Amino acid sequence: MTFKTKNKVLVAQTKTSTIEFGDKIKVGDFEVPGPGEFEIDNILVSSEEENIYSIYADGTHVVFWRALNGQPHIDEQLGDIDALVLELGEKTTIKDVAATINNLEPNDIVLSRPDKKDELIKAEGLPTKELESWKIEPEGGVTDRELILLPCSKE
Repeated sequence: MTFKTKNKVLVAQTKTSTIEFGDKIKVGDFEVPGPGEFEIDNILVSSEEENIYSIYADGTHVVFWRALNGQPHIDEQLGDIDALVLELGEKTTIKDVAATINNLEPNDIVLSRPDKKDELIKAEGLPTKELESWKIEPEGGVTDRELILLPCSKE
């Protein structure tokens, strides 16, 4: 799965489709309407609540968290997370986000928008990579977490 920016929106290209992380999650032409479980083009998208989605594609597990209003209910069944796609907003409390990130323990974090980027970098103290595109590989086990900034998150 390769992440890049298209029209200022974070997208991930899989073997079978494109996933768009905008105001709504889109897989190909299908817009995920909200919580539930959906399988589109061999991509499984599931959510128990609005604003946090679990996505399985190409042997990787990506969680999309729209952290706009506090912490989500952490589902113990999220399991190993190869990448956390994180969207922050003006009302996001970085302290709450940092606590949730530590509970989720993703291998890497991809910021989908530039909001509060500097606060997050300072609070988490993560190594940060600024890239044009980023290919995720299922790593398994413990890795050094990095914050990935693509063009959509660097503005």
